[in-house]
Amino acid sequence: MESRANYRQLMNKRVRNAFYEEWLINGGYKNADLEDRGMALGIDINKPRRVFIASIDELDNLKDSQQGQSQIAKFENDVDAFLKRNNYKMHFRNASRQIIIIDNMDTENVVKFAGELAGYVWEKDKFELNIGIDSAQSYDMHEAYVEAHRAWTAAAEKHEQIICYEDISLELLISNVPTEIKLEYLKKVFKDMDYNDVCENIALLKAYFNAQGSIQKAADNLYIHKNTLQYRISKLKEITGLDVRKPTESPALYLAYIITDELINEKYDLPLLLHNTK
Repeated sequence: MESRANYRQLMNKRVRNAFYEEWLINGGYKNADLEDRGMALGIDINKPRRVFIASIDELDNLKDSQQGQSQIAKFENDVDAFLKRNNYKMHFRNASRQIIIIDNMDTENVVKFAGELAGYVWEKDKFELNIGIDSAQSYDMHEAYVEAHRAWTAAAEKHEQIICYEDISLELLISNVPTEIKLEYLKKVFKDMDYNDVCENIALLKAYFNAQGSIQKAADNLYIHKNTLQYRISKLKEITGLDVRKPTESPALYLAYIITDELINEKYDLPLLLHNTK
């Protein structure tokens, strides 16, 4: 009986998580039956709410190890316990992050609540968090998720605890640029690179920018020797004509990095789009 109860609980969680993903990430609000499915789960999708995304700082260093996955699981349990203490139940795991849905409130109170979560997790397991919060102006849950994701991306890159969507600048500017223009820019920067080479260089740029330009730290994050990193930076310069080490040329590569990251996270078929863009 205990085994059956645990199985039912697991199935119920999977059903709810699938619903949350369609509602927030996939923009399932366009499906006519979503409202009915929500009501069956006790969720009124027409009720105004806020969204924020939380993860452990330096998440990329944890995803590929058993110890890291154990830490992510502890973090998930901490979030679940904290939200239950505050009478919230709507959260789900996505890419090792926690997507959290709470009642509608002003941004100041959302920041306070998110800060309390960060303090709780630190007290329990000494994990530092990155948190991205949507804007108070968003009335569509998919848009709220996209805003929270962009704010979380900025928080993760800068290793800051909390960033609100209203506070990001370049990322906000890029979000209003049409996808076609973004793809044209990527083709201009990366020339005729294939998708795998683009991804390899994006990983290089991410490590470099996260390390605030420190070659040694970036090399450590990529698990390569710093001379190897210097060589790859030089090869990137040969192809793009841009040197990430120069302040006048680095912003162009940073722009390419955040555009690629955005398109991948919004589930665009980037290999196909890059191939078809003239």
